[in-house]
Amino acid sequence: MSKKNIWVIVGILLLGVFLGYVYLEFFGSPFEKKKIKKEAQSYIDKTFKDDIDIYDILFDNMGNFNFDYAAKAENKKDHTKFLIYYNDEKKMGDSYISEKWERDLFLQIQPVIENKVKHLDGISVVYDMDIGNQYNIDPNNPGSYEDYDASPTVQISISREPNENDQSLLKEIKTTLQDIAKLKHGDIWIKYTEDGVPIDFDTEWKLSF
Repeated sequence: MSKKNIWVIVGILLLGVFLGYVYLEFFGSPFEKKKIKKEAQSYIDKTFKDDIDIYDILFDNMGNFNFDYAAKAENKKDHTKFLIYYNDEKKMGDSYISEKWERDLFLQIQPVIENKVKHLDGISVVYDMDIGNQYNIDPNNPGSYEDYDASPTVQISISREPNENDQSLLKEIKTTLQDIAKLKHGDIWIKYTEDGVPIDFDTEWKLSF
């Protein structure tokens, strides 16, 4: 075999290694995906009484989470979609309680805030993903966020520049969360956007209670 042919083969092998590396970086390991799906199914069988369906696998190649792989699951009874993953303690856990409480709280406050806030661009409700484990809550008896002192972050996005009335608006939103949603603790942020893109102003209202 000539040296030229050897270099061609070496080049092909190196290209294959490079393409394999790129694939794993962007799409993750098929072996790890299969593994997390199997382990998540075992976790579901031991943990949930409702019918839970694994519909996809998440590979976090952007560093948004503290894990690389998670199973995407849905509770077929209440249609809550959530993740099953290995938490910081290297134990398998899930975000079912977090996702359920976020949706429940959002549905409570959405109509009031939409009526109260002009130029509203969006409402976001976020609980700690591991909140169910922190409070040792049985996912088969999730209860209500009203029964706990867990503190969510509620972000109100407004499509305009800040004005002098926003501090009063923030207090009105706080009253809504306490009186209507029966929320005990929380953080409220007012963010500003233009065409859906966040605008970085020096003024950014935040209130904790």
